[in-house]
Amino acid sequence: SQCLGESKPNSLRYYSTAWDVNRVKELKRRLISNNLIWPSSVDLTIIHNEVHKEQMELVRLVETFGEHSNQVMDYQVLLINSLFFRIAAIDKLSKSSGSKKPGVDKERIVSRKEDQLLFIELIEWLKIQIKSPSKYTAKPIKRVWIPKSNGKLRPLGIPTLRDRALQHLLNLILEPIVESKNDPHNFGFRPYRSAKHAIASLRTNLKTIDSNKTLV
Repeated sequence: SQCLGESKPNSLRYYSTAWDVNRVKELKRRLISNNLIWPSSVDLTIIHNEVHKEQMELVRLVETFGEHSNQVMDYQVLLINSLFFRIAAIDKLSKSSGSKKPGVDKERIVSRKEDQLLFIELIEWLKIQIKSPSKYTAKPIKRVWIPKSNGKLRPLGIPTLRDRALQHLLNLILEPIVESKNDPHNFGFRPYRSAKHAIASLRTNLKTIDSNKTLV
């Protein structure tokens, strides 16, 4: 079934047609003409598709040259400076529930429609941090206490919105490499995998066992 399919990225290279290339160039031109604007939902789909293609190329380079090779390092630098990757990171951030919880700077996302100027500001902030990483310092984590079902409390750390944005950007670069090398039978804390997938995997692997036998 689909849930049992390996979640590691397909290492095949995606080749773009001339029409695809022209469409992407036109999108970049529109985004950066005059002042940077937040893309429409249609444009965001194009951006995420392009980001996915670049992630697959990154995986191919890792499989060909090794994760610590100069080719992979250079490509990671290229991707982390990409406008599309920065937009994709902010888009993912805006869709996460954590973006609505303010950190120590009290900055948060109210709604995707109301905060598009904030999204542009975050994109430009990411550009500055990537260009000058030595000047970046993460802000303190806000500590809050969340009630548990047994009546006790558990601690929760909430980073600032800008630190979250940088985390999402780095994740777009690192996650494809980690997933390509992960154990196919590992279902914990991985994208598109859950406990339900682990149970389905067990059922599939055990379906040939004699039904009269008792498993302990």
